[in-house]
Amino acid sequence: MKKYRDIQFFLTFVAAVILVIISQIYFSAESPAKNSELMKQAAERAGAWMQIIQKEKEARHLISDEAHHFPAEAMLGDELSEMTTTLGALEAKKISVNPQIAALVVRWITELGLDSTDEVMVASSGSFPGIAVSTLAALQTLNQRVVLVTSVGASSFGANQPAMTILDMENILSVQGGLRYTSELVTYGCDNDNGEGFFDGGREAVDTALLRNNAALWLPASLEEAIRKRVAIAARHRIKLLINIGGNHAMLGNCVHASSMPNGLHRSVQTCVHGERGAIARIHETGIPIIHFLNITDLGLKYGISDSHTSNAALFAARIPNVWALSFFLAALVAAVVLLRKKERV
Repeated sequence: MKKYRDIQFFLTFVAAVILVIISQIYFSAESPAKNSELMKQAAERAGAWMQIIQKEKEARHLISDEAHHFPAEAMLGDELSEMTTTLGALEAKKISVNPQIAALVVRWITELGLDSTDEVMVASSGSFPGIAVSTLAALQTLNQRVVLVTSVGASSFGANQPAMTILDMENILSVQGGLRYTSELVTYGCDNDNGEGFFDGGREAVDTALLRNNAALWLPASLEEAIRKRVAIAARHRIKLLINIGGNHAMLGNCVHASSMPNGLHRSVQTCVHGERGAIARIHETGIPIIHFLNITDLGLKYGISDSHTSNAALFAARIPNVWALSFFLAALVAAVVLLRKKERV
């Protein structure tokens, strides 16, 4: 008899799950997501900023041979240069320059409930300039306070062209696009965040970019110093959110698991306990939520963001279940259980 009741309760649970799924799919309505208008504004701002960079690169004859005439092609760099830090996947880089990522950042910040008085730390390498532009467009649309930390080195197809680094893009957008944020800390990036591992001429290329953009370089003596510097900045600004863009060594640290950290928003995620864990883990340990951008292909698949830049309407909408339909299904399920129990007693 007990075995029969266990089976009955299991089937009841399965039926309840199925009914909830049915009500969500067939008896729900699509409505604009919270802050959907701000999401659209952020995506439009990101797209406009990318076009500013596009025109500048066209004027300077810097369009990469890898662009092949697709949307936001100017946000791509070359496969290799003296500033290249690591190899990167071209397909992922094409997805990363989709300005709808700005809408996704607005959506996540809305979910966290941050307001314009809360400060956000953005730690970006030059590897994903499109994501950096989209992120800053989202934050400016929300009128968010920002502390920006930048490492100039970039992986393949990122902002790795010596004549158009991520610092150049920041400066261009400040002058022509109204970007309000400037980097508080600038480093070489690459190994140990101090330029070790660059090809010949890599540091010199970054030094030239620093000079023409009137930016100062901070040179850490070791990886540990680079990590602690970022943790100290986060603490001093009392940030409420960390956004990491790319695989800067100081942000990831030497933990073997750091590069596999899931992308997207994390209020709480298990981080590495390695002694040389990076700034992401150490800052998150203090209770600060994180947004992480590194494995962009998976992120694009999850949220319907592609390299075609076709507008994904689902990104700006939310499905609202029909409460009456759900209540009806659950009431019918409860009635069925009651009848089965009565029959069991007979």
